[in-house]
Amino acid sequence: MEDRDYEADVKHYFASIKSRTPTSVKRCLSVIRVFLSENDIEFPNKFWRRLRAKKRGTRAVVQDHVPTNAELARILFHMRAKGRALFLMMTSSGMRRGEIL
Repeated sequence: MEDRDYEADVKHYFASIKSRTPTSVKRCLSVIRVFLSENDIEFPNKFWRRLRAKKRGTRAVVQDHVPTNAELARILFHMRAKGRALFLMMTSSGMRRGEIL
């Protein structure tokens, strides 16, 4: 078996996924950690703690977009009467689907 620096490989992989969302980075690292563990490659907890400390934020990255009137009109154009009534009620009142139904 070849002598390989697995820690360097994990660090390099982490650097390549660092720009992804925090949740994605956490999941990817978790998969790598389990995979390595299943293959009898153990890293000290200190290594994983240091890697986690380099992550940015812990919250999901969300970009809300308020639709324009033109976008809403395009959506309405493709709906039947019942769908339009439901959609207009939701957009004008701010109610959620479950509340209206």
